[in-house]
Amino acid sequence: MQKITIIGNVGNNVDRKTTPQGKKITSFPVAVKGKEKAIWYECVIWGDRDLMFGRLLETLRKGSSVCVIGDLMPVETYTNKNGEVVAKLRISPCSINYVQSNAPQTEQKPQQSNEVHQTQYLF
Repeated sequence: MQKITIIGNVGNNVDRKTTPQGKKITSFPVAVKGKEKAIWYECVIWGDRDLMFGRLLETLRKGSSVCVIGDLMPVETYTNKNGEVVAKLRISPCSINYVQSNAPQTEQKPQQSNEVHQTQYLF
């Protein structure tokens, strides 16, 4: 798989689901500004891998600025309501960091607005 790094804004609060087979799925969308419109990525974490990110997933909220590093999963395409073919871009994160001043109040904030928050959740 290809490694990818994106910086963007979380589109919705973290969603946690369980499949009928009992597997956990944690996901959240991230919008990255493109030239004409936003490019959306779905960050998907399977099973207990979400435990590797600690409290971070509990504090992510819609609008939070984040940097996500992970594996780009195979692209899926589908036809939307308007008959347009759309690519579904998904990332399996291995690192998620707050960017700028959107870090939770309990965490140390960066000194400059262009720094990436220093707490990293790697596995």
